[in-house]
Amino acid sequence: MPSLRNGDKVRIANRMATPQDKKSGLYFDHYRGLPGIVRKAYESQEVAVEIELNGLPEEIRNRHLQTRDQMRQRWLEGLSTDLRRKLTPDQKTFDLRYIILVSGSDLEKRRRTGN
Repeated sequence: MPSLRNGDKVRIANRMATPQDKKSGLYFDHYRGLPGIVRKAYESQEVAVEIELNGLPEEIRNRHLQTRDQMRQRWLEGLSTDLRRKLTPDQKTFDLRYIILVSGSDLEKRRRTGN
């Protein structure tokens, strides 16, 4: 496993999931080849990777964006009208990151300037 640190650009291995992967829950076929950024590397060799949204398959990306929009709408509706009116456009943004936990052995580093 390469030495991984927070902020490293990585790509998930392009391989088929094995029965052991299904037991561990650290690799699924739909993870294959996804680009991302290391958010936390744990001593247990597990790594939290924030997946780049533009690297997701279209169907998954659309579902993720719909979920983000629904969560933002619910959050805004939970605020009082007065408070909602006082929010700036930046304060109304709602980022929803797509983070997965994988084995560090299933990651390869990418160059910072490219993919």
